[in-house]
Amino acid sequence: MTQVIADDAEAVAVAAELAAEFVRDAALRDAERILPRAELDRLSASGLLGITVPRSHGGAEVGARTLGEVVRLLSAADGSIGQIPQNHFCWNAGWRRRTSTASTSPTP
Repeated sequence: MTQVIADDAEAVAVAAELAAEFVRDAALRDAERILPRAELDRLSASGLLGITVPRSHGGAEVGARTLGEVVRLLSAADGSIGQIPQNHFCWNAGWRRRTSTASTSPTP
């Protein structure tokens, strides 16, 4: 079951906990070209991928500083794993901007 993170402090704490796990075998995964499937399952279940969801929709809506710290922690532990949420958050931010603009703009 996916955890729902409540606030910025919890997001950073969960990221630090995952980073401590991910760093253990990061060099081996990199050297042996092992896909981090189990680690990505842990990342997904941790609730971190939902930390930018607006509070009005049940999310933590963390600030940019917290988001940067979460990505920094994960990337410092394993750069390959850290790249995934970075891309996820960037894509979602762009999608939110695009859909909110589209919903308030007239259709051409």
